[in-house]
Amino acid sequence: MSLPPGTRLGPYEILAPLGEGAMGQVYRGLDTRLDRAVAIKIALQQFDDRFSREARAISSLNHPRVCTLYDIGPNYLVMELCDGETLAARLKHGKLTLEDTLRYGAQIADGLAAAHQKGIVHRDLKPANIMLTKAGVKVLDFGIAKATGDETLTAANMAVGTPAYMAPEQAAGKPVDHRADIYALGLVLIEMSTGHRLARGATPALDGLPPHFAQILEFCLKRDPADRWQAAGDLAKALSFATQTRPAALPPSQAPLATWRTAAIIATLAAAVAAFFALRPNPPRRQPLILSFTPPPDIQMNREIAAISPDGRTVAFTARDASGQTFLWVRALDSAEARRLEATEDASAPFWSPDGRYIAFYTTNRLKKAPLAGGPVQIICISTRGLGGTWNSSGDIVFNPENRASLMRVSASGGAATPLTSLDASRQENSHRWPSFLPDGRHFFFTARSSLKENTAIYLGSLDSRETKRILTEQSNAAYSPPGLLLFSRDRTLLAQPFDLDKLQVSGEAVPVAASIDHETASTEGFFSVSADGFTIAFAALDNPVNQLTWIERSGNATPVGPKGSYSQPQLSPSGKRVVYTSTDPDSGNRDIWLIDLETSTRTRLTSDPANDWQSAWSPDGASIAFVSDRKPRSSLYRKRVDSAGEDELLFDPATTGDTGGAHRPAWSPDGLLLAFVMARSERRGFDIFLLPFSGDRKPVRLLASDSGLSSPRFSPDSKWIAYESNESGANEVYLRPLNRSQKFQISVDGGFLPVWRKDGKELFYRRPGNSIYSADIQLGDPPHFSRPKLLFKTCPADESINGFPLYDVAADGNRFLFSCPVLGGDRRSFTVSVDWQRSLSPARR
Repeated sequence: MSLPPGTRLGPYEILAPLGEGAMGQVYRGLDTRLDRAVAIKIALQQFDDRFSREARAISSLNHPRVCTLYDIGPNYLVMELCDGETLAARLKHGKLTLEDTLRYGAQIADGLAAAHQKGIVHRDLKPANIMLTKAGVKVLDFGIAKATGDETLTAANMAVGTPAYMAPEQAAGKPVDHRADIYALGLVLIEMSTGHRLARGATPALDGLPPHFAQILEFCLKRDPADRWQAAGDLAKALSFATQTRPAALPPSQAPLATWRTAAIIATLAAAVAAFFALRPNPPRRQPLILSFTPPPDIQMNREIAAISPDGRTVAFTARDASGQTFLWVRALDSAEARRLEATEDASAPFWSPDGRYIAFYTTNRLKKAPLAGGPVQIICISTRGLGGTWNSSGDIVFNPENRASLMRVSASGGAATPLTSLDASRQENSHRWPSFLPDGRHFFFTARSSLKENTAIYLGSLDSRETKRILTEQSNAAYSPPGLLLFSRDRTLLAQPFDLDKLQVSGEAVPVAASIDHETASTEGFFSVSADGFTIAFAALDNPVNQLTWIERSGNATPVGPKGSYSQPQLSPSGKRVVYTSTDPDSGNRDIWLIDLETSTRTRLTSDPANDWQSAWSPDGASIAFVSDRKPRSSLYRKRVDSAGEDELLFDPATTGDTGGAHRPAWSPDGLLLAFVMARSERRGFDIFLLPFSGDRKPVRLLASDSGLSSPRFSPDSKWIAYESNESGANEVYLRPLNRSQKFQISVDGGFLPVWRKDGKELFYRRPGNSIYSADIQLGDPPHFSRPKLLFKTCPADESINGFPLYDVAADGNRFLFSCPVLGGDRRSFTVSVDWQRSLSPARR
């Protein structure tokens, strides 16, 4: 029975019929809470447990190439409304051009890769389940998707899917995995390029297709899954590369991973790289060489830029080893293995010296440099974990010393850092980041991040002047590539635009260099780097980290809770039944506050402002959330009721104090009277701790000031003490002090950060590098008594923090700890290196 307009299904209103789907009727609807247009699919009968499990799996997908599932009812699904036409409808008018086939194919593969990373197989990919919109492809109807490992979804030996697009193993009723989707995509690609569906069991005739495209299809349609492309992400790269370059044949590295995982193939590949560089000065050059590197299984790359050396022969990156400790690693392109640099624990954001002899990197409180050949690591200067650096041939280093800061200058031989740029309050700038020197060693690109998107831009700065010049309005970092190109990223595409070194300005149009690269919009960071001569680029493959909230007991036993997704900064409600967390939209990069019910796994969006909302803290009664937002410049504090009643309340705007610092890391006192936070002060680097009262004039009062960095304030359960971290000793340590006097007591030994109290105040927990949780028994009094800290357990190999913000919380009894843990296999990072990449550009662009 059709539903008339105006029918309500919970908070959803039926607006108009859209048609019939695989499971029933489809309607255009309205989410009356968010005033958002949605598609509502209504089944003929109520969902069973099988479908509910499938829906939970699908709901974890949040990717621009996949139709998003918003909600599930007793017999209906609420999904993203995708306006456009299906590929099946488009094919009724004839075949697509080769350019469109490659472009759409890469986008489909990109969406499948996101699903496969979460263990979800579509199993019914066909033109009717692919929507062509103005923004590109959307993969629809994961209605019979299978969560890998769940054998209860279908009966044994049952073939599920559309016969014309089934892989051989699927048609035979055998177990299938993600490679069945790759086979189906191969069939869809043939239909797109020829206008005809391949008959079931027929051998594809690929002779009439361009050789590079035929080779891609050949690996899609191998009967044995082991001979196909082994990852949809690799297929997406191959299709994107073919779109941009149209080479006569695929580069060797673009064959399926299974064909070059053996040592013999890797050795051959290394020899090819060595030969390529050896022949480099001698024209004519060969086709551009594309190489994809995935670290060994026992190391996990961090989500950072993989920095290519000035000569283009070595890549530096940071990764966690089997112990969970982060180190600096290097991989020579003509070597089969990555090498760890010793004494580089806690490394992040590496960048090279111009001669390639050293790699500079950040730790929690220092900027350091490590010799590539091995030897002592040297301290350059004091710095918190900053956002990018660059090094010129005169020994000058320009760097960002902390998240919300302008750029500093320091000698590579060490010494005091001096300010180099100034934030422009009129443009609501909140940081200068990602500096990159031009060939003259005096000018440099950098990105000014603003609370306003239109004022976030790439600028040109100089060592000789405080004046800056806007180059491009883009949410990206930038780098210069000889003989005259500016590289930046937009919409996950690496672009090159002509840049005149004499006039110091761009001209012409930007052209694509590589597609589907990783990009963090909120941080204005594209994950790419280029060699000094512009011959070699390195970039990270598109990667949306998959996390899962996980309970870890004091014994170390771990229990996942809730669906997989994007979780950071989880904080337990006072009742322990709900969690507030920050989630990042992979498409826009925008951060918002969400809630999840731990008993039902129901997720609710709490904020939806276009500005970034993050770093949340519960009120003691569990009725409100305090959070940080960029709605006001330099990060202000807001309060919101969790029942969504009323407007968001502005608690504190740093601009009202005449200061340029932003408020961060809020913590609510258990008695509800105070909100602690840290704020960067204009007169010095680092953060001070402030207390914001909820009564009287409600003006913040500075509790602690230090020339070093203070962070992570947490009130004791009786609201009379505060634990915090400071690097005043040269290393981050956890301290304790009463609110009513200036005494302080060091709790941690040999490093510590992110303190969290047990709810009865008798134990204080904190983290140490290497994913370690420590605790100290506490007796609050005058004076307090505390035990020597002891190691409790090793946590999941998650990042230690996101810009220093807590990534865990503790249950009231202190026996369970809640973490946001990466899903194994869900965030395996890889990087791609393109050698002589400019040959793929037209001669006018080189």
